[in-house]
Amino acid sequence: MQRFGRDLWGRRPVADVMNAEPLVLSLDSNLEQAAKQVTAGLQYPITEDFILVDGDGLYRGLGTVLDLLKAMELRIAQRNRVLRQALVDLKESQAQLVQSEKMASLGQMVAGVAHELNTPLGYVRNNVQLLDQLSAPLVELARSQAALADCLADPACDEARLAQAFEVAAAMREQAAPEQLADDLRQLLDDTLYGLGQIGELVVGLKDFARLDRAMDEAVDLND
Repeated sequence: MQRFGRDLWGRRPVADVMNAEPLVLSLDSNLEQAAKQVTAGLQYPITEDFILVDGDGLYRGLGTVLDLLKAMELRIAQRNRVLRQALVDLKESQAQLVQSEKMASLGQMVAGVAHELNTPLGYVRNNVQLLDQLSAPLVELARSQAALADCLADPACDEARLAQAFEVAAAMREQAAPEQLADDLRQLLDDTLYGLGQIGELVVGLKDFARLDRAMDEAVDLND
């Protein structure tokens, strides 16, 4: 009858059935240190066991390389998840940074446009104020001439009232100086129209800029 188990191996030296120099790991070792030590000292198939000892070198149990490798696999998978999340966060931060840079550039552009608009708006506003001041004597002249016309058309208007109306109308005409005022008004209107034209050009430029992001791709021939 063929012998098995204890009959077959029981009388042999322990060194024949056990590793005389087993892997020994300290309980204080972390997972990475244990994996490094096992990998460096592994000379047998990965089914090899290793001994766990405490700080005093006393035996505390057995461990298997396969279990250690599984634990390392779980740790690597966990770190990969952390790295993937970190990559997602990094991309989001990058997108936010790009958006912030775009907003900063947009803010600078808006400030520049505001400055460009303020210049023509400034003298358009000044010209309108001057037009209001210069037109005031013309309004008074028109009123005095209307009063004179009413007096001339009124049979009850006596010579004294008529003379007074003529006198007031003449004074208002001299004060208004319509011949000289016409040149001033024409110059102010020309300047105002020029300023409005500059503002219009800026508005057109802004509209063209806004359409750049919505422009459709167009095929071109590089040989042309």
